[in-house]
Amino acid sequence: MRGTTSGRVRPLSSRSNLKPSRPRAVTGSGDNGQIVVTWSRSSNSGTAQITEYKAQSFPGGHSCVAVRALKCAISGLEDQKTYSVVVRAKGRYGWSLPSTPVRVFVMAAPTAPVNVNAIPRDGAAQISWSVPSNGGSPITKYLVVDPQGQSCTSSKATTCIVDGLTNGDNYYFTVRATNRFGVSAPSGASNEVTPNAGPSISGPVQVSAVSSTSAVISWSGVNGYGSPVSSYTVSGVPQCTFVSSTSCRATGLSPMGQYSVCVRAQSVVNLGPPACSLSFQELPINSGSQLNFGGQLGVNNGLFSPNNQFFAVLQTDGNLVVYQYESNGRPVVHWSLGAHSTATLLKMQTDGNLVLYTSSLVALWSSSTDPSSHDYLIMQSDGNLVIYSSVGLPLWSELGRTGYSGSTLPSGWTIRPGQALYSSNGNFLATLQSSDGNFVVYQTNGPATWSSNRGGGAVVIMQSDGNLVEYSASQAALWSSGTNGTSNDTLIMQTDGNLVVYAGCGPALWSSQGGPTGASCGGGSSGNTGQTITNEATKWINQVPYCWDGGDVSGPTHGSGSTTQSAEGAVNCLNAGTVGFDCTGLTLFAVYQALGISLPHDGSQAAFALSHGGQLISSEANLQVGDLVFFGGTFNSFDHSGIYVGNNTIVDANVSYSVGGGATRPDGVHEEPLNWQLPFVGAVRM
Repeated sequence: MRGTTSGRVRPLSSRSNLKPSRPRAVTGSGDNGQIVVTWSRSSNSGTAQITEYKAQSFPGGHSCVAVRALKCAISGLEDQKTYSVVVRAKGRYGWSLPSTPVRVFVMAAPTAPVNVNAIPRDGAAQISWSVPSNGGSPITKYLVVDPQGQSCTSSKATTCIVDGLTNGDNYYFTVRATNRFGVSAPSGASNEVTPNAGPSISGPVQVSAVSSTSAVISWSGVNGYGSPVSSYTVSGVPQCTFVSSTSCRATGLSPMGQYSVCVRAQSVVNLGPPACSLSFQELPINSGSQLNFGGQLGVNNGLFSPNNQFFAVLQTDGNLVVYQYESNGRPVVHWSLGAHSTATLLKMQTDGNLVLYTSSLVALWSSSTDPSSHDYLIMQSDGNLVIYSSVGLPLWSELGRTGYSGSTLPSGWTIRPGQALYSSNGNFLATLQSSDGNFVVYQTNGPATWSSNRGGGAVVIMQSDGNLVEYSASQAALWSSGTNGTSNDTLIMQTDGNLVVYAGCGPALWSSQGGPTGASCGGGSSGNTGQTITNEATKWINQVPYCWDGGDVSGPTHGSGSTTQSAEGAVNCLNAGTVGFDCTGLTLFAVYQALGISLPHDGSQAAFALSHGGQLISSEANLQVGDLVFFGGTFNSFDHSGIYVGNNTIVDANVSYSVGGGATRPDGVHEEPLNWQLPFVGAVRM
């Protein structure tokens, strides 16, 4: 071709120089399955305009194309994976070389939280979880929800508390995590929890084994609402040492102190509400059951009955109080003397008077018991606080009534205003009234049945000359029974309501229901009386068997046929159709036949005989024929009785027993040695 060069064709080998240069400044941002790629225009676009750009990721070869823009997005990628991205430019003569590769991580929303756990609280729940994968971007928030819509959020911590829940209802929870790329799927459900006010103690808090300084506290019915109880808190006492998982011994308590104990259970979750005992009172310091003459009780010291059902204590308010235990073990007031705020000492004086003193020994109250020696105060198992004389006569008692003097007034003894004699069955009393000085017999809680009809009486005396006399304060005689002329007379308030003066030798001389009887002792001697008693007993030797409860004032009887006594070797006389005596049956028969005095058929026989003109014989060396002898137990409650017949020998009604060497003493009425088996506890000479 001629005349021109414009039509020449450039050699192909030189066309590569006309391709675009590779794109510059390539960057990529990956999230949610795609990478957005940006770049700068090629520095040399060749001789022709660039028609497109292509960005491509590896591995996988996913790509995107941009015609005019300097940006495109590669999609279809995997989250949380790193890709190598290049960009190429296309011009008229082909594609440029790939750009310098850039590494891009495809970020995403977090994964769902795991290990979601719920712990119950009071009206709430505490939720915790483990950190999930953050998808390549920091987690900015967690959201906890329950199906009812209650929720809580946390920005960084992996725990939060959902409030506004109802105690006793059940709840479970899910958690979502959020970052700048989105919100995770919900976690799996947590464990189900029941919000509660803390572990509860539904059983009662019990108090037992109460002493003067300690008590045992116990409880039951503990509900931890799914959370194990880790410990207990005990309040209201100085200290409590655990003796089991649900009991402790409180110590350091004060005698007669008032306490109320509360127990709270602690779980790993929270501290439960308190469960409290009823208030309880510590016991006084135990000083036994008896206060002997010369003895004393200080504040918060007490006497306890042998059966531990009653105790008497001098309280800090100066009140002498008798408490009785209820069925629930709580002591309640049975009787009280009345508060004497400055009293600090109760003393059983050697003169027989029980006195309440101040710390400076000023007397505030006394029992006004007659001067005697070796008297003692005892807290009995029947709830009666009694002063007894040395020979067992009751001189004073609380028993809910002031001035108790027993049922018997021996010779030389007195009744003062407010004091009274009570029949042994409690149905009648004879009292010198404090209000008007009249000596009156009453049916208990009922009308008067007799009175001296005298006012101004200051004392009633069973005189040593046998006359019962009411005197004024000026020692003027106001009334008398007119029974002078005998000795060792006794006044008795009987169970039939009759107030009777008995002669020392036995007969009734005067009664409230009949006046003077005209009876006398007939000039008999004590020696003759003793022999007569002996004769009445010995005539039954080897004649009758031993019968439990056998014998009365007329002679031998069938008795009760007690199987218990039969097992000891006695004949069951009731079943066998035979008659006989037991020990007190024989003695009461002999005394009645000799003196006309009817003794009781039980262990009170000794005290009754003593109060009916008898003389106490305390030594075996002083025994005389006809003396009533008593063995075992105590004088006021002996185990066996007989009649002394001389030469260290007694006659008695007894069961059979071994006497050694293969020999056996048969049952029935026999003579036997004074020191037969049981110890001698006293005798009475009628």
